[in-house]
Amino acid sequence: MNIRRILALITSLSLLLTACPDETKPNPTPGAIITGIEASANPTTLNSAAPSSLSATVSGTGAFDPGVNWSVISGGGTLSANTGSSVTYTAPTVTADTSVQIKAEAAGNYNVFKTLQLTVKSSTTPPVNTFSFTVDPSIQPSPSTTDDGRGGTLPLAVSRDEAGVKSTFIANEALIVPKNKAELDGFLARTG
Repeated sequence: MNIRRILALITSLSLLLTACPDETKPNPTPGAIITGIEASANPTTLNSAAPSSLSATVSGTGAFDPGVNWSVISGGGTLSANTGSSVTYTAPTVTADTSVQIKAEAAGNYNVFKTLQLTVKSSTTPPVNTFSFTVDPSIQPSPSTTDDGRGGTLPLAVSRDEAGVKSTFIANEALIVPKNKAELDGFLARTG
């Protein structure tokens, strides 16, 4: 190839590249300058699968584009919309506390953005075993006391469940039979 052909090829390529717009950047209005973006989330700490209201305002001079683009950068969850000054974020269901980053970006200048930090609290809570019973004073235990193992006695009471089954127990005390140490530790943590 001679020098003329190489120069013609370089010139053609540079004209082609100049004619193609950069589609990753918006085309700003002449004289419009975006100076900043303010964004907020309410609340910033939320439970699994709970919503948070997000809002953002773009500032600038001239006839700038006030639009806002939203995206979840990390941590998961969904947005009610990808554009708009106000959107709703719905947290994912998590089993451990999770940090979430959400980006609010000026639609008229992708280089102007704000990153919001949210915390999603775990939905995993230890199961609470509940039971109910009613002490029926008309039902009397026989015997009415039991040996406490130290030379004294403990009063007995009787309950009847929904099925009519009667149970005798030491009054004002409960017997806990955990399956393992973790279950005992969990019970003690919940009840103090």
